[in-house]
Amino acid sequence: MGVEARIEAAETARIDQRWSLFVTLAVLNVLDVITTELVIQAGGHETNPLIKPIVDSVLAVSLVKAIALLVVGLLLARCRPSRAIDVALTLTTGWYVAVVIWNTVVLALL
Repeated sequence: MGVEARIEAAETARIDQRWSLFVTLAVLNVLDVITTELVIQAGGHETNPLIKPIVDSVLAVSLVKAIALLVVGLLLARCRPSRAIDVALTLTTGWYVAVVIWNTVVLALL
């Protein structure tokens, strides 16, 4: 395999990884909505100041998250691959892993 072919293969792998992270981020957002709603139903409360005003409406929260994911997806589709995008997407996905774990722990303690 020539140098150009290896570079192209590496680039394709990075793009595939980026979209895998995006799908994981979308699933984690759904899990966040579900676990947050369960926490609230069990007597807990929302601590995110951005979501707190609309937390009473699962539809509104879901719509906000869907719009945010749509924007991220569009940016991923339009932006050239970069290390900064990869790092930001990885950190954001990691953050949502932590949020879902936190919600699950809180739910178990309520």
